Amino acid sequence: MSRAARSVAPVLWAALVLLTALPPLAAGYAAAWALPVLAACVVLPFGLAALGAAVRVPRWSVATAGVAVGAVVALTFADRVDPVSGALPAWRSSPGLTLLGPLVDAVPRLLTAPRPAPADPSLLVPAALLVWLVALAVAVAVTRSPRAGVAPLLGAVVLHAAGALLTAGRGDALGTAAVATALAVLLGWVLLPAGRPRPAPTTGAATARRTRSSRSRRGVLLPAVAAAVVATFALCAVVVPTARSFEPRTLVPPPQLPADAANPVPQAAVWAQRPTEEMMTVTAVAGDLPERLALAVLPDYTGVAWTLDAELRPVGVVATPDTPPATATRTATYAVTPHGYGEAWLPAAGAVTAVEGAQALLDLDSGTLVLPAGWAGADPADPPTVTITSAINAASPEAIGRASVPEAAEMERYLALPRVHPGLAELAQAVTAGVSNRWEQVSRLADAVRTDQQRVGATGAERVLDHGARSGSSSARLVQFLAADPSDGGQVGTSEQFAAAFAVLARTVGIPTRLVVGFQLPDDEGTGSVVVHGDDARVWAEVYLSRIGWVAVDPSPDAATSTDLPTPEAGGENGDDPEPDPGIEEDREVVEPQQEAATGSPVPAAFAWALLALAVLGVVGLGVARAARAARWRAAGHPGAWAHVEDAMRLAGRPPAPGRTATALAASLPDDVASAAVALAERAEASAFAPPGAASDGDAPSAWASGRSVAAGLRRQAPRVRRLLWWVSPGVWRR
Repeated sequence: MSRAARSVAPVLWAALVLLTALPPLAAGYAAAWALPVLAACVVLPFGLAALGAAVRVPRWSVATAGVAVGAVVALTFADRVDPVSGALPAWRSSPGLTLLGPLVDAVPRLLTAPRPAPADPSLLVPAALLVWLVALAVAVAVTRSPRAGVAPLLGAVVLHAAGALLTAGRGDALGTAAVATALAVLLGWVLLPAGRPRPAPTTGAATARRTRSSRSRRGVLLPAVAAAVVATFALCAVVVPTARSFEPRTLVPPPQLPADAANPVPQAAVWAQRPTEEMMTVTAVAGDLPERLALAVLPDYTGVAWTLDAELRPVGVVATPDTPPATATRTATYAVTPHGYGEAWLPAAGAVTAVEGAQALLDLDSGTLVLPAGWAGADPADPPTVTITSAINAASPEAIGRASVPEAAEMERYLALPRVHPGLAELAQAVTAGVSNRWEQVSRLADAVRTDQQRVGATGAERVLDHGARSGSSSARLVQFLAADPSDGGQVGTSEQFAAAFAVLARTVGIPTRLVVGFQLPDDEGTGSVVVHGDDARVWAEVYLSRIGWVAVDPSPDAATSTDLPTPEAGGENGDDPEPDPGIEEDREVVEPQQEAATGSPVPAAFAWALLALAVLGVVGLGVARAARAARWRAAGHPGAWAHVEDAMRLAGRPPAPGRTATALAASLPDDVASAAVALAERAEASAFAPPGAASDGDAPSAWASGRSVAAGLRRQAPRVRRLLWWVSPGVWRR
C-alpha cells in the first residue's frame, strides 16, 4: 500500500464506522431528510480535519474551529424561547447563556415532542450537533495519525447509545445497524495496515514477511473486545424495546394541564341539555369506529369529586402505565373534526399510539389526551382535523366473564375511598352477597344503581336520568341519590351520579374503577362517519380486570345494560355460589401477580444469555485463529517452527526482546529446553537467510516436532493461569 493510501484509508474507515451508527438516531425523526443531514454532519468534520492537515494547522485549532462552526449552525436553526412566555432560571441570566439558550432548550424540546419527532429542523439540532462533535473528535484523532485505533469505535458507541435513548431501543430493534458497525470495525482492524513499519525480526526474511503480515491484522484481542461491545448493542437492541425500557423523556418535567382544561364532568350535563348541537364529526380511517370517545379519564376520588392528577407526556413515549395494558386489542384510526366542541381535551378511545394534525400531550396512566394550545386559531368555516390511532380493547365476552381482579396492593389508586359513607359499603355487600364471580358482581352493582332496590320503600323501577338534576359526586350526594325519596332529591340524577355511584360501590368490594367523561358514538349505519351531538355526551365508569384491562360499564337507564359486554352465566363456576368460600377468590387474585412477578422482566435473563453467547463465541473464535496460526507455522519449516517457539515464549510470560538474534533468545531459555531451542534457531536463521534458489527445507516434520518440544517445555514451567489459557490466549499476537 502506498504512503498516500496508507494515510487516507484509516480516515475513510473511521467515517464509514460512524455512518453505520446513524440509522438508529435518524429513526427518532419522521423526516426522510434526517439521515442525509446527519450523514453530512459526519462527513464535513472529516473534510475540515483533512483541510487543517493539508495547510498544517495544529489539531487544537481545527477542533476549536469545528466546535465554533457547529455551534453557530446549531444556533441558526434552533428555535428561540420567548422570554415573555415563561421566567428563565437565574443561571440563564448572563449574556453568554442567554445567547446559548436555544441550545440549552433544544434537548427538552426534543424530549417533549411526539415520537417520532416531526419534520422540524429545530428538533434535529440536538442530534445533529452531537453527531458533529463526535465526528469532529474522531476526525481530529484519526487525521495525521498512522492508525485509527479505537476512536471510531468509541464514537460509534456514543451514537448508538444516543439513538437507543432517543427511540427507547426501537430505532434498531433488529440490531442491523449495530451488526453493520461491528462488521465495519472488524474489517478495518483486520485489513488496514498497523501504521509505521517496524524493524524486521531477527529470524530471517521469511519470518519477517510472515510477521508483517500478521501485524497487518491488528491482532485479535482488541477486535474481539470491540466485537463484544458492539454485538452487545445489537443483542440488547432486540430485548430493550419492552414495557420496561428506559425512557429519557420521563426525566423532563411534564407540563401542567392547560388553564382552560376545566373538569369536564359538569360540562357533560350542559352538552346533554343541548341535544341537537353538533359537537364534532368522527370518520373512520382504518378499522371500525370505536363505540365511545373519552375526553378525560378521572381515576382519583377524594370523597368529594373525581379528579385527574395528570403527568402529560408526548404521544409515543415508551413508559409503563400504572396498570398493565389489555392483552387483546384491535387497532383503529379515526379522524375528529370539531364543530361546536372547543375544549382542550382531545376525544380519543383506548390506548392512543399516534396523533397527527395537532400537538397533543398524553397522560399515560389514564390515556387522556390534551391540546396545550386548545383549538386556538381554528377557523369555524374550515375546522382542523386530528387523526388518532388507538389500540382498543377487544377482549371476548367469555374472557371477560371469567376474569378476576388484581391484588389490592397493585391497585391502590383505583380502590381508594376516603371519607365514604359506610352505608354505601353495606349496600354493595348486600347486592353482591353470595356471588364470587367478579363480572357478575359488576353486573349486579350496575343493576342496583340503575334500578331502585335495597332500600326501604324501594319500587324496583328505574331511576330517572335527568341532565338538569343537581350535579356532584360527593359521598353525601351519592347516598342521597341512592337512598332518599324523590321528594328529598333521591332517585334522580345525571349520568355523573349513576357512574360515580357504581364506581364507589364497586371499590367497596375490591373492584378497581375510574370515571370517564366523553361521548357515546351513534351508529354509523355503514357509512364510516358519524356526527356527534350534545345528547351523546355521557359519564360512564370503567372496571379493571386481570389480563383484560379497562372495560366500560354504563349504568345509566337509557344506556345498554350490558355495554356490549356479556351477560353473566347463571350457575356453574362462573355463576352464583350459594356457599362461597371467602378465601377462594382472594387466593385466585393473589396467584396472578405472584406469577407475573416470578417471571419478571426478560431483559436481565436475555442480557446474561447474550453475554454468555458472546463469551463462548469469543473462546471458539480464538481457538480457531490459534489453530490456523499453528498450521501456517508448521508448513513453514524451521523458520515457522522457531516462530512457534516465539509464540510459546509470549504465552509463558517471556516475550522476545526486540533486537536480539534468534540464537541469543534461544540461549536465554531455561536449561532443559535451551539446547534444543539453540539448534532450532540456528537452522531457522540458516533457512531464512539462504540465497535465492537454494534448496528448500526438506525436514519440516522434524523441525515442527522440535519446535513443539521446546514450546511444551516452556508451558510446563509457566504459571497455572497461563497454562489454562494456553490454547486460546490472544497473547501470541502481542508485540
